[in-house]
Amino acid sequence: MKKGLFNRHVPDCLKNHFDRNTQSLSARQGSVIIVDNVVRKGGIIDAESRDENIQGVRKFNELLSAEPRVKATAIQTVGSKGYDGFAIVLVIADED
Repeated sequence: MKKGLFNRHVPDCLKNHFDRNTQSLSARQGSVIIVDNVVRKGGIIDAESRDENIQGVRKFNELLSAEPRVKATAIQTVGSKGYDGFAIVLVIADED
């Protein structure tokens, strides 16, 4: 990783932002991507859900799991608006 190079991206993980979320994965090595709204009040685990936002989060998670250039984790949050969560993605390698 080149010294002094650091990017951060903070997209919402919604079905209508899915293209923007996947473009963030093109960030250079050392970048941190924080993606909001990845738990969707627990709806992400409902296998029967037809909600487009939940489907968008699932597509994003599938992309993350298949992307060898990143390491990621999701963290659930709880607050006055209920619960949701965010993902922290570290880009560990540049694109070829």
